Order: sequence, then C-alpha cells, then structure tokens
Amino acid sequence: MADLTAVTVTYGSADTVSRTCASLARSTRDSGNIAVEHVVVTQPDDAGERASVPSSAREIKVDENLGFAVANNLAVEESSSEFVAFLNPDLELTEGWLDPIITALDDPAVAIAVPVLLNNHGDIDEAGQAVFSDGSSLAMGGPHWPDFPNSYASMMFDRDVDYASAACWVMRRSTFNDLGGFSTEYYPAYFEDNDFGQRAQHAGFVTRLITARPVVHHHEGASADRRALAERSRATFESTWAEHLRSKPHRSLLDKDAILIRDHLCITTNIEQVTSSTIGAYAERVVADPRNRYIAIIDENDDVPLHHLRRQHAPYGLEIRLQTPETRH
Repeated sequence: MADLTAVTVTYGSADTVSRTCASLARSTRDSGNIAVEHVVVTQPDDAGERASVPSSAREIKVDENLGFAVANNLAVEESSSEFVAFLNPDLELTEGWLDPIITALDDPAVAIAVPVLLNNHGDIDEAGQAVFSDGSSLAMGGPHWPDFPNSYASMMFDRDVDYASAACWVMRRSTFNDLGGFSTEYYPAYFEDNDFGQRAQHAGFVTRLITARPVVHHHEGASADRRALAERSRATFESTWAEHLRSKPHRSLLDKDAILIRDHLCITTNIEQVTSSTIGAYAERVVADPRNRYIAIIDENDDVPLHHLRRQHAPYGLEIRLQTPETRH
C-alpha cells in the first residue's frame, strides 16, 4: 500500500483549517490503496488555529513564523511516506480527488500533479499558472483570464503547465527532496511554488494538471501587506530566473491569443475532425504523446453528447471543441 503525508501550514487560518482537515479525512477515507497522514504545522499567529486542528491530524507546533518554505520542508523532513501533498489551510478537498493525481505520477516525467482549483461559485479559480517573460504569472481560466467564466471548456483537459499554485500539490517525496525542497530565499512567503516549478522544469520534469476531480479554494483577496510581500518575492524570482524567463511568452500575447500562452510548452499542435466512433483512435495518439497538444473537432449533431466525450477523453489530455462555421470544410 502506498502512503502519503499531507502537509498543511497555518498562519492566521483559524477560521478555515478545520474545514480543510475534515475534507481531507472525508475525501480519502475510502482510498483503499493509499494510507494518508495529515500533518499540520501551526505557527503562532493565532492561538485559535491550534484549537481547530483535530486529533486525527499530527500537529507540529512552532513558536515563530518559519515562513512557507521552512515550515513545509520541516514537515517533509519528518515524514517517510512515498508521496507528499501540500494543502493550503483554505482548501476543501472533494471526493475522489486523490486517486487520479497519484495515477498521474506514474509518468516519470511528472514531478508535480495538481487538480483544478474552483472558487466558491464553482467557476475556475486556477487551471495551472501561466508564467510570462517579465516574471509575472496568471491563473489560467481564472477571473483575470480572457473569456472568464466561459473559459471552462478550454481549460478542462489534462495537460502540462508552467507551474501551479501550491495550494494543492502532490509529489513523490523523493522527487521533492532531489529538487531541494522549497527555497528559503522567498521568506516569509510567495513565489516558492513558482520557483520550485521552474526548477522542476529546468531539470526535465513537468507539472501536470489533472482535471477529473477539481477541489475548492476558498481564498480571499490579498491585503496590501501581502501584495507588498508578493512584489518583493517577485523581484527575487525575476533575478533568480532572468535567463529562463526569456523563453516565456510576453504578457501582451494574452489579449491577442490566450490559447498560445496556454500551449506554449507544446512543440506541436494537432487538430483533427472526428466523430464519436473515431475519437478513440485519435485519443490513443494523445496517450502516446502527452507533452503535445491534440485537439478534436466534433460536429454538434454527433450521436454522443459533447460533455460525455469530454468526460471520457479529457483525462488523457484531449481537448474537444465543437465544430464552428470557421472549422467546417
């Protein structure tokens, strides 16, 4: 049986951490192939946090603000599990979220597997992050993405992404350690996940977005103090990754063709008109070539509803679009 240590670091999270703990316990109770331990690192911002941690979780109490990197690294150092998950204290896990994430890690190229994050209203909060040449990033499919909230169909299929917010990551513990854990250069917070994602990419790994079972991210808007911290960390990130960032798309491309930004990691894009009876053979090509983009165009009058085809083939990385006048031959 595989085992997983889920790590949650709190800092001013007394109102939400109990929900995260409860949702993890509930959503993994029937995961027969994976034994899950929840480790909560409580930092001394609000004494109420410690009262919110259930007895089913193992608590690591620290008496100072270690920051995101050190606190998470500490919890991993004290674990011995095959897998580790990093879960924000404002996260709500949903039934079945973990199994497809673990399966994605069977691909040796995948260092980090992540689900889609939804907001409180059920819209996409983040389907991976796009990184731009100026060092900034943007949640794909989220509130600031073109066509939100109608970006759902163009986001909900499995694919590689530049990185994803570490609100919900799953990794092999050995990979996390081999890549050096989270960098402490960004103390106390922000950009540690982006930095780690770029290190993984630089080492030949990918971050894989898994769309089968989204989870809910209940985060609130950042305060002025948090935005200032983020800008300071962004400056560190830009300095560290200046050469690497030159290969990233320019942010101005966002208003011209957001799909090119979504797909900039792909070497090839393959588009084919299919039917419900031929889409299976096309999907087999996707399975054999997961790093590139495959798009299936299907007629609206096909016998099988579009949402059924998407549910069946999205986990293999196939994007399915409805035929439009522009795509008709």
